[in-house]
Amino acid sequence: ARVLLLHGGRAIVRHRGRVIVEAVPQVDSWEVSWHGERVVPLGEGRGEVRFAESAEEGIATERIAAGHWRFGPRAGGERIRLRPGGPTRTLKNLLQEHAVPAWRRARLPLLFDGDRLVWVPGIGIAADYRAPGLLPTWHP
Repeated sequence: ARVLLLHGGRAIVRHRGRVIVEAVPQVDSWEVSWHGERVVPLGEGRGEVRFAESAEEGIATERIAAGHWRFGPRAGGERIRLRPGGPTRTLKNLLQEHAVPAWRRARLPLLFDGDRLVWVPGIGIAADYRAPGLLPTWHP
């Protein structure tokens, strides 16, 4: 059985035999613009995203300069293609396949270029944006 306790702005959860304590962000809609900064604070209880140079896999630098970037939460219906020539997958199915617990799914800071989903923490970068460049990591 899943156990979730909320206390003092924190969620205490048992997941796969481990106890995890995380800050609980506001459930409201939120958005943070990104203009290529290396560290992006996401606001209260959401942590930050850090970008590091990667010669292997990241978001292509030329795409960053030309995009309209923002971080935001799931809204429902998002899709992403992770492999070149592969199928477009629903975010819901990918999160389930990667065993992301339901209580954490609502917290994930997704990266969009306009309305296009480009990066999901712990899942990957959209195939047509992936190249040597900046690799994001979420630090809750």
